[in-house]
Amino acid sequence: MAIADEMSAISENVFLSGIKGLTLANLNTHRITCVINACEKQRKYAKQELECVHIAIADERTADISPYFDFVADKMNQVLEKGGNVVVHCVSGISRSPTLVIAFLIKYRMMTLHESFNFVHSKRSIIRPNNGFFKQLIEFESKILGSKSVQMIKIRREPRDGHCIEIEIPDFFESEYTRKVRLELFIEFTKQNNLHKNDES
Repeated sequence: MAIADEMSAISENVFLSGIKGLTLANLNTHRITCVINACEKQRKYAKQELECVHIAIADERTADISPYFDFVADKMNQVLEKGGNVVVHCVSGISRSPTLVIAFLIKYRMMTLHESFNFVHSKRSIIRPNNGFFKQLIEFESKILGSKSVQMIKIRREPRDGHCIEIEIPDFFESEYTRKVRLELFIEFTKQNNLHKNDES
């Protein structure tokens, strides 16, 4: 089964998922009592008697997810204090829902953004909050912890065809997540290459 289809255990009581991981079997196996939905549309779930919280967020760099950081973190903490289990999900469990789980770890586990990302990534390796969300997490970390463990940087590469490729990444990606960086460079290169081909046609 692909990671995108799984419900990933971040801790004993906190889970992260995409839509495909929200099967009745997973909801029952992990004893989920609360579902936090970060998709734009509301959803129905196979399991009855679930507390459902809907946070409508677009997966775009310009989307403002920060107003939900405290609300979702507080809700997750309330569920855990009552002995419940919570799953946070978006469509694929890559950007929106990991962003909210990371905000929870910053606020209630006092982990830095760098530590929180690494921890969640160790449980679900496909996560990649978009750059807009990362920038909002940086400011949230500063508000909660009084310091910043991450900054965004731009890196450039010049392929053989002479077209300069530039991407923006969290600074620690350059040394700790080189595979992700290579993938993002490749995606940007492909995008630029297609643009050049369209211009020439």
